[in-house]
Amino acid sequence: MNSDTTNVNSDFVEFTTPLDIIVDNMMNEVLNEQLDNFDRLLNTIKQRKERLVLNQLKCIVKYIKDKAISNTKIISDISRKYGVKIQTKEIDRLKKLDFTSKDIDRTFSLLYKWYKQTKLGEIDNILLNSK
Repeated sequence: MNSDTTNVNSDFVEFTTPLDIIVDNMMNEVLNEQLDNFDRLLNTIKQRKERLVLNQLKCIVKYIKDKAISNTKIISDISRKYGVKIQTKEIDRLKKLDFTSKDIDRTFSLLYKWYKQTKLGEIDNILLNSK
C-alpha cells in the first residue's frame, strides 16, 4: 500500500494512506452537499465502525473457540510478530464484546491482524500439504 506524509502545517505531520484519501473525499463530498449534517456524518461513521468491529470480532471469537486457542498463545504470537504486549484482560473484554476499554481500537487492530495472518498461514499449510 502506498502512503505518503503530508504536511498540514509546520507543527503537525499527518500520515495519509489511500484509504484515508477515499474516506476524506467521500466525507467532503457529503459535507459540500449537506452543510448541516456534519454531526450526523460523524455519528454514522462511529456506528459503521462499531458494526464492523462487532462483526469481525464475532468471527475472531468463533475462530478462537473452534480452534481452542488460549489467550496465552494469542498474546505470545502478537508479542512475537508485532513487538506489542497485550494482556489477557484486554482479550477477554473483546471476547465478551465489552467495548468500554480505552484501548479497544489498539487491541482489536492487533487481534484482527493476528487472526488474518493466522488464517492465511493455515491456508498456506493446507495448500503445501495437498501438493
